[in-house]
Amino acid sequence: GWQKLFFQLAKGPKFRRVGLLLDGPAHAGCRVMSNPHRQPMGVVCSSTWSPRLQCRVAQAYVKPEYAKANKHVLITVPYNLPMHKMRVKAIKRHVRSGPLRSAYRRLVAGVVAPLPFVAHSYPEPERQRKAAARLRNFEGTKHFSRATQMPPGGYPRAVQRPQSRSTGEELQ
Repeated sequence: GWQKLFFQLAKGPKFRRVGLLLDGPAHAGCRVMSNPHRQPMGVVCSSTWSPRLQCRVAQAYVKPEYAKANKHVLITVPYNLPMHKMRVKAIKRHVRSGPLRSAYRRLVAGVVAPLPFVAHSYPEPERQRKAAARLRNFEGTKHFSRATQMPPGGYPRAVQRPQSRSTGEELQ
């Protein structure tokens, strides 16, 4: 009992939940792969369109070594086989190869982003605001989606940092 529990706690989690900014459609169950080597590293658990960020966002469980902000990834999105024009032998081969098959899929580019995607608007203590600023550092993120091109000033218009209501200065 307790020995197994302490062993698991000492070893750390097998997967971490991260946010993804996607360049195209994806859905729950799609596999997340490392960008240059295409090694499976996790799975998408949900995705949706973000009107505030003007791009598709997703949450995924990935291996801890890949759960770093600004890491470029690929999502493999399998689509249905055209069964009406395929032989039974070909259908079985594609089904047997699983969700990482090389045929009848689409690769969608994405980047790992820290959660939450959009900062909340209610007031928070100074200490908590400083800690959140360290975690929510979007500088240097290379958005490759046409919808979220980085302007010369830094942040896209949809991801502007919140401003203080009383002084008008930018919150960290």
